[in-house]
Amino acid sequence: STIGGPKGAVTLSIILSLPLVTSAGDAFPQRDVIIFLASGVILCTLLLSNFLMPILAPAQRAAEGPSETPEEVAEVKIAILRHVIGELQEAQDAGNRRATREVIRAYSMRIQRIHSEVDIDSLPTTLLRLRVLERQRDELIKLRASGYPNDVEIARNMVRIARAQSLLQHKSAYGWVISNALRHPATFIKVLFLNAEDSFRRATGRTPKPRTYTVACILERRAIAYLEKLLARNDSSASSAAIAEQLAAHRATLQVIENANPSATMTMHRLDAKVREVERRAYRLELEEIDNLYDAGRISRATARNLRDNVYLMLVDMQEM
Repeated sequence: STIGGPKGAVTLSIILSLPLVTSAGDAFPQRDVIIFLASGVILCTLLLSNFLMPILAPAQRAAEGPSETPEEVAEVKIAILRHVIGELQEAQDAGNRRATREVIRAYSMRIQRIHSEVDIDSLPTTLLRLRVLERQRDELIKLRASGYPNDVEIARNMVRIARAQSLLQHKSAYGWVISNALRHPATFIKVLFLNAEDSFRRATGRTPKPRTYTVACILERRAIAYLEKLLARNDSSASSAAIAEQLAAHRATLQVIENANPSATMTMHRLDAKVREVERRAYRLELEEIDNLYDAGRISRATARNLRDNVYLMLVDMQEM
């Protein structure tokens, strides 16, 4: 009760009810001081309750429920992907048939990959992805310290890396980005305006302004070099298959960025506008199906959260390309 505090509603109303003058016609003694002290107590208790109450009386977490085996998780993933493929096939028309086929092909490849490697999103794989992101973060900090001329591109990649880290860790990982933003506020304000402009252009059916991807190329090369080193020395922290898969993904991303003709790589990547539109719909369908399976009790909370995080990561990658 002490930490909870008076909260202010009743306390402030009582204090403000003090008369301005006494019955003798004189000003009420120390009225302003009393109001000031009461307001200070209210403010302090409000702050204390917000920060201390969760520590003293933490909320009980909901039970995660029984966890599925890797084989069961793989079956759920395949069922979700097949559901998305079916929905896309029903929704295709003459205008988006080619783009839909490309997205369906990518989903079919994901199904094949799950068949060949059960539990590809296991904890070691997640830790591997975090380690790669840490190397990319360090590279960004080095570029900033070296005086790289394109501050906006560095800031955009900082936000992208921090967003991916937050999704994988299930907690905010923006501390290092905020620290950089406080030191370079003008750059991050410009990034906010540019992102808002891109969102407006997409909403109105116009193509966003072209970006430069020099920093992204540097980050992908850094990730490839790190993964190749792990693969060469047979690192025991992750399976060779997981390292090889991540290596292939980063090589493919680098190829897309470096390719001078984006339409040539439309089969595997999200550079064509129609493919991007179909992929956004596919990811929405994927998220809806995950929610439906969780609501029906077919998957646990932990599995649903991990599946959603994987989709969110792919959405982040698509938005940055």
